Amino acid sequence: MLREILEKEKVVCLYLSKEERDNTEFRESLKPYYKQCKAAGYKVAVLLSGEEDLIENTVRLLKYNRELFARNAVRAEMAQAKKLKNRRERNWER
Repeated sequence: MLREILEKEKVVCLYLSKEERDNTEFRESLKPYYKQCKAAGYKVAVLLSGEEDLIENTVRLLKYNRELFARNAVRAEMAQAKKLKNRRERNWER
């Protein structure tokens, strides 16, 4: 288990491995620590290890974000071009 304390935010992050995540005894043993943190004014965030391939999912997420960024950039460019076209048409009619 890794523990990260964010003083400014008053949060304690606990990162559990797959083995710790699946160990009911271990999870129960953390309850007194949760109470201790709460008494000190901290919130506890427990982050659990997943089952899927982290690298594959990260690559997929990065590709998706890149595609989304490109689509949004094209939409913004098209909207700008439309505004310019409308402005020119209005000026032409004068």
